Amino acid sequence: MRHVWPLLLALVTVLLSSVGCYDHSGGNGTIQSFLAERSKITKGQTAKLTAVFESGTGTIDNGVGEVTSGVPIETPALTANTTFTLTVVDESGTFTEAAEVNAIDPAVITSFKPDGVILPGQATNLTAVFTGGTGVIDNGIGPIASGVPVSTGVVAATKNYTLTVTNEAGDAVTQIAEVEAAVTPVITSFTAPGAVVSRYTPTMLTAVFTGGKGVIDQSVGPVVSTMPAKTPDVPGLGLTYTLTVTNGLGEKVTKSVTVTTKKELFIADNVMDVLVFDVDATGDVEPKRIVVTQAGVAGILGLGIFGDELFISNEGGSPSLTSYSLADGFRPPYGNGGGDNKSKRRIVGAATTLNGAQEFSIAGGELFVADKSSTIKVWNVTDTGDIAPKRTLTGGTTGLANCLGTWVDSGELYVGNFNSAGAGTVTVYPQGASGDTAPTRTINGTDNVTGLTVAGNELFVFSKVGEITVFDKMTGTQLRKISGSNTQDTELYQCSLADGEIFCSSYALDRVVVFPANGDGNIPPTRVLKGDKTYIASPTGAFVF
Repeated sequence: MRHVWPLLLALVTVLLSSVGCYDHSGGNGTIQSFLAERSKITKGQTAKLTAVFESGTGTIDNGVGEVTSGVPIETPALTANTTFTLTVVDESGTFTEAAEVNAIDPAVITSFKPDGVILPGQATNLTAVFTGGTGVIDNGIGPIASGVPVSTGVVAATKNYTLTVTNEAGDAVTQIAEVEAAVTPVITSFTAPGAVVSRYTPTMLTAVFTGGKGVIDQSVGPVVSTMPAKTPDVPGLGLTYTLTVTNGLGEKVTKSVTVTTKKELFIADNVMDVLVFDVDATGDVEPKRIVVTQAGVAGILGLGIFGDELFISNEGGSPSLTSYSLADGFRPPYGNGGGDNKSKRRIVGAATTLNGAQEFSIAGGELFVADKSSTIKVWNVTDTGDIAPKRTLTGGTTGLANCLGTWVDSGELYVGNFNSAGAGTVTVYPQGASGDTAPTRTINGTDNVTGLTVAGNELFVFSKVGEITVFDKMTGTQLRKISGSNTQDTELYQCSLADGEIFCSSYALDRVVVFPANGDGNIPPTRVLKGDKTYIASPTGAFVF
């Protein structure tokens, strides 16, 4: 018995020690679980970790931070295998648990293509080059090895095959290879929306074709059959577009469509701007663009076009002739702060002797300018700067009297003489006349002549009192007159004829009115352009090109 008591005492001591002083080291204590949603992810992805613990505060290392029990939390993007350690601290101690996430290289497809184009009913090989996973091709081909060709079997028509490469993390990448069974390309149609489109704006072209890939020239590029393709801005005189459809064997077919553009209506604002509309504009509509002229240009009275240049004349500010690119102008919306359009050239200065540049005409590469000093001054359209006119028509014999407009037709120069006394005339000279040259004929019958134009055998004369009088240009016989309260004409200046219509700016009524060129009597306009949106205010000229 003496030997048993020491053993019993030792056993009791051990039991008491274990009950009163439990050692948590190496145990999970309050932690119930710590798991990654996926043990493998692709490099560059994030992982989701979920920790479940009974009590205390939990944190995860490697940039994750504090975690709530049972709530998944996202790690930073991983680029290597990472072991995350969960640490939970509660009143009974500190407990840890680890979870490992492996970062796997992504699957990468370097190439996937057939050997070449085939004819319907033939077979070809597909070769895929890839890394980081296992590859499978659909359409019955199945698993493949990288770099090893596999046969498609007989292909009846052009067909797409999809390669899928999946890495150990279960993430996949795909690539499509088209096996072309070439047939003769056919273009069913190639069209633009209508025969005429707005100038200097894009349009849409639609091609319908089979048997190849389509490309449209003039910077349009590749096109899908039946899907409209947007062009760049169509230039002023239109453009021909060509569609080319090519199959894989190099066979080509082409088809072209010519896009023509509407003419444009240029309206001179008496202050300093030029408003540009489509020729068929009507009502209260915005201009397509507004040419904002530079300082010193005021009181615009004349408009003309030569090549790709818009010329304007002005009597106010510094009397001058200024040209701009035909496509110039600010497009809507017209906010402030756009600045001025940059002119291409300008005839201005003391050497020009311009007293007030009125309306002008362009012919034979020359500008025929009516000057307020009862003088016609002529420059080359390419002249610029402070330059004297190349020739001048002036003097008592000429019959010129406060001339406001010119027109050149069939080698003759027509000049409209306002003559504020009320006896307006049109005097006619040889086109190259200069000095104190008498007119070859004089046409009377219109007071306060402010502008004129010739079309065929007819001379159209415009007046400040709002009348359009038409004469036989050779005999001076009056043929007809548009005049009266229905016309909505007041203070006409430069008018323009185009496609059987005459366009006039009605200065005092802030509008542009359009009549049939063969109109006669007290007739209403066929259409009117006016309203706040138009910006038309005190217009002094209309020109159609």
